[in-house]
Amino acid sequence: MAKLVVGYYDGTLGRRCLSRKFLNQATRALRRYHGDAAEQGLRAAMKKVRPYASFFKWTNKVTEKLGIARTLIDSAGGALPLSDLRPGGDPPDVECLRSDGARVAIEVTELTDEEAMSHNVPMMRKTVGQVPLERMKQTKVRDWDKAVFLEAVEERLKAKDTVKLKGGPFEEYVVVLHTDEPMLVHADAVEWLQGCTFTRMGKVTSAYLLFSYDGNGYPYIRLPISA
Repeated sequence: MAKLVVGYYDGTLGRRCLSRKFLNQATRALRRYHGDAAEQGLRAAMKKVRPYASFFKWTNKVTEKLGIARTLIDSAGGALPLSDLRPGGDPPDVECLRSDGARVAIEVTELTDEEAMSHNVPMMRKTVGQVPLERMKQTKVRDWDKAVFLEAVEERLKAKDTVKLKGGPFEEYVVVLHTDEPMLVHADAVEWLQGCTFTRMGKVTSAYLLFSYDGNGYPYIRLPISA
C-alpha cells in the first residue's frame, strides 16, 4: 500500500515558482492598465485558492471546469475535435460540439489523495509567512504506486459513470480527470496503465487523465475503458 511521505515536496516547487512568476507578471500588467485596485482583486482571489495541488483550481467552479476541458482539448489537438464549449446542466460540467455537430457532455473530476489534502491544506494556511523549508518539512505527499493509482482512477470513473446527465441527449460522454499530485507523474501513469482496461462503463464513452503544466505543455493520457 502506498504511504504518505513527510517533508518531501520539491516536485511542486517548480510549479509554485512558475505560478508566482505568472502572478507577478499579471499584477504588473494590471497596474499598468487598470491601477492598483485590479491587482488587489487578483491577489485577493489567489488567496482563496486551495494552497495544495492547486494548479487547476480557481475560485469560480464553472470557470475552473471550462478551463480544464479547454486545456485538454488544446493539448490533444486534432485528436479531440471539440468546440463551442459552454457550461452544462451540472451534470454535465461542460457541453460542447463534435466536428460533425453532435452534442458532447464532459464531466471534470480531480484525482488527488484526500489524506494528504486534509493534512496539507490547513497546515499550509496556518504556516503562511514561515520559512519555505520549514513548511516543506511539515508537508505530506502520497507516494503513489500502481495499485493505488489504478484503484483511484477506477473509483473516479465509476462515480462519474453513475451520474444522470441533464439536457441530453448526447452522442458522447467524456470524463476528464485532472491532477496536480506532486508525486504522480505522467511517465509512471503510462507504465502502470499498460495492459489495463477499466471495464463495465455504462455511460462513459471516453476518459482522459490530464496533468498540470510540466514546463513544455500539459501531458495527458487517454484512459483505456470498455463497456
